[in-house]
Amino acid sequence: MKSSMTLFVSYPSNVNIQGTLHLFYALSMAIVWITRLKALALRRGRAGRVQPGECYHLYPRCVYDAFADYQLPEILRTPLQSLCLQIKSLKLSSISEFLSRALQSPELLAVQNAIEYLKIIGALDESENLTVLGRYLTMLPMEPKLGKMLILGAILNCLDPILTIVAGISVRDPFLTPLDKKDLAKAAKAHFFTRF
Repeated sequence: MKSSMTLFVSYPSNVNIQGTLHLFYALSMAIVWITRLKALALRRGRAGRVQPGECYHLYPRCVYDAFADYQLPEILRTPLQSLCLQIKSLKLSSISEFLSRALQSPELLAVQNAIEYLKIIGALDESENLTVLGRYLTMLPMEPKLGKMLILGAILNCLDPILTIVAGISVRDPFLTPLDKKDLAKAAKAHFFTRF
């Protein structure tokens, strides 16, 4: 015989979103409120759909009313340098022209800054064509500045220290512990902990 249980779910409705300040090329993880669509999906998905339940959202009605309807598109949140390199490698058209045809295109100034940045690091020439370095950077699944560091590290025969630096730069803060893995992190810390 199946017992009847009511599922109670509480959800704070904050999420981490990786974004960038296009004018400064700074990646950041921001804690932001979820969207209205996501708030409704959480109610349908966690409590009441497969078994009786109630979902408590930990925010007042006025905060819910201020939620955006949809999340900001990723093209407006992420660095444009890698995307610009891919556009040039696929020979689609000029970068600005191609990105202007996107459903929600990035600001023209952000696109121009990304192109200028790629010229400065030597991935594009003055005519916005890929250089030899730019072709190699399109093959690496990382930010162009980190790819250039690896390529120069290999050329200058100092790849091992550069790999360490790039690995350290390319990941999130190692001291942040995901909530669902606190026990695992605690065990890993205990492994390296020594008493004096």
